[in-house]
Amino acid sequence: MHRRKFSMFKFVGVLAATTLIFMIGIQLGNYLSSIKITRIEDLQNNIKVDTLGLETQLLIVSKNPCEILKLGIMDEELYEIGSKLAYIESQYGHGDESVQRLKNYYSILELRHWILLNNVKEKCNIDYDLILYFYSNELDCNDCEKQGFVLDYIRRTNSNVKIYSLEYSLDNPAINTIKALYKIKAEELPVIIINGEAYTGFKDKAEFESLQ
Repeated sequence: MHRRKFSMFKFVGVLAATTLIFMIGIQLGNYLSSIKITRIEDLQNNIKVDTLGLETQLLIVSKNPCEILKLGIMDEELYEIGSKLAYIESQYGHGDESVQRLKNYYSILELRHWILLNNVKEKCNIDYDLILYFYSNELDCNDCEKQGFVLDYIRRTNSNVKIYSLEYSLDNPAINTIKALYKIKAEELPVIIINGEAYTGFKDKAEFESLQ
C-alpha cells in the first residue's frame, strides 16, 4: 500500500514537472516570437523611412543630375535597403502581402535611380554600366540565385557597375513596361539587361565581362 502511494506521488510529481516545463517552453517560445516580430516590424519601418529619404535625394538631384557624382553614398543606401528587404522576405516568405508592397515600392525606387543614372551617363560623360537583373523567387528559376551571387561579386569589385535587381513576378506598371520593352519571358530567367541589351540565361563572371 505504501509503495503504491509512493508510486502515485512520484507519478503526479513527474507529471507536474513535465507540465511546468511544457508551459515554460510555450511561454518562452511566445516571448521569442514576439521579439522576432517586433524586430521585423522595426525593420519594415526603417525601410519605409530609408526609401522615403532616398526618394527625396533623387528628387533633389534630378534637376542637376551631375550632382549625383558627389553623392556616391546613394548607391550604398539603395543596396542596404535591398539587403534589409531580402531579410524580411526570408522571414515572412515570398507571398506575404507586406513584403510584396515593400518590394514593389523598392523596385520603383530602383528604376528611378536607373533612369537618373542614364541621364548622368548622357549629360555628364560618365561611363557607367547599368544593369537590370530580372529574377524570380516564386517561379522555377534554378539559376537565379547563382546569378545573383555573380552579380553581387561584380557590384562589390567594380564601382562603375550599377545593378538593379527586379522580381519578375511583381505586378506594377513600371516593371511591366520594362518587361514588355525587352520582351522578357518567365522561361528565359535569369535575364540581364546591360546598357539596353538583353541577355537570357545564366552568365558566369567571364561571360558577363565579355558582354560589357
